[in-house]
Amino acid sequence: MSEEIPRYKRIVLKLSGESLKGDQAFGIAEAVITDIASQLKQVAALGVEVAVVVGGGNFFRGVRSNNIGIDRSSADYMGMMATIMNGIALRDVLLNLGVEAHHVSPFHIPSVTGPFILLDVIRCLTQKHIVIFSGGTGITPTDITIETVTPFFEKTLPGFGEFFRRISYDKVGSAAVLSRATAGVVKGKAVFCIPGSPEAVKTSVEMLILAEAPHIVKHAREQR
Repeated sequence: MSEEIPRYKRIVLKLSGESLKGDQAFGIAEAVITDIASQLKQVAALGVEVAVVVGGGNFFRGVRSNNIGIDRSSADYMGMMATIMNGIALRDVLLNLGVEAHHVSPFHIPSVTGPFILLDVIRCLTQKHIVIFSGGTGITPTDITIETVTPFFEKTLPGFGEFFRRISYDKVGSAAVLSRATAGVVKGKAVFCIPGSPEAVKTSVEMLILAEAPHIVKHAREQR
C-alpha cells in the first residue's frame, strides 16, 4: 500500500460509534478499533491528511432515551460524552501504533481532549497528524462537526440536507428538523455530512448519495 499514489490530499472520515462495537452488544471491540487504527495509519503513511469524526452509538444514543425516562437534552449530552470516550480510545490506539494523533472537542476536559481551534487543527493536519473530532453533528453548543467541515466547502449543496430531512420526516416524524445534514464540494470532490446512526447513513447513501454523487462530481470537475 505504501507504493500507491493517494487520490486525495485530505479526507474526513465519519466513524459511527456502533461500528466500533463489532459483534458485541455495546462498548469497543479491541480487534475492531485496532484494525481501524491500522488502516488509518496506512492512509496517513501515504501522505494523506486524515481527520476522523467519531460517533457514540456504541455506548449511548439520545434518541432512545425516552424509553427510560431521561430528558432528551440530558440524553443528547450523554451521547456527546460517548463520542469523547470513543475519541480517547481511538487516539490512544493510534499513539500505541506510533501514529501522531490528536483528539479535539468543544467540551472543556483538558486531561483527555484538546480544545477545537481551527488554525491548530489545520496545522496538525498539514503536519500529517491524525485529528479526531468528538462532539456530534446536532444542535447543542458542543456539536462542531458541521462547523469543522463547512469552511472547506467551495460550493454548498443545500438541497441535500433539505431532501434528507424530508425523507427522514417520513421515518422519524418532526424530530427530522434536528438534523443538520449538509453537503458541499471541495476541490472537485463531493463531501456529505450526515448523522451517524445506521438508519440515517442507509437512508442518505441509498436514496441520495449513490444516485447523485457521480453527477455532482462531474459538474464540480468541469473546466471553466
